Amino acid sequence: MLPLSLYELLPYIYLGVGAVGCALFDSELILIASVLIILAGFIVLWMRIDYRRNVIEPVFTDVRFDKREGDDRRQIVTTVFPLVDASGTVVTENRRVGERRALAA
Repeated sequence: MLPLSLYELLPYIYLGVGAVGCALFDSELILIASVLIILAGFIVLWMRIDYRRNVIEPVFTDVRFDKREGDDRRQIVTTVFPLVDASGTVVTENRRVGERRALAA
């Protein structure tokens, strides 16, 4: 497994190696390989940016459930973070346990 710092630099390394290959060598075969390496660097960079944009944005959306009658007991959760007990102390344990304590209070 690659270290995180090297993993993050890989697309830029691809772009740099491709640019050096295009600039220094006169062979057509190396030119084609360099262009393909540059293309791979752009594709990897674009895929990472697109993935991170799609992963990070939904975290900040507010999911709410409506209260229903009968067996369906979903409800709107209006918990404020950081969670506090009925006594006013901040809950630093498991988030779900803290939510149950906050709702029970």
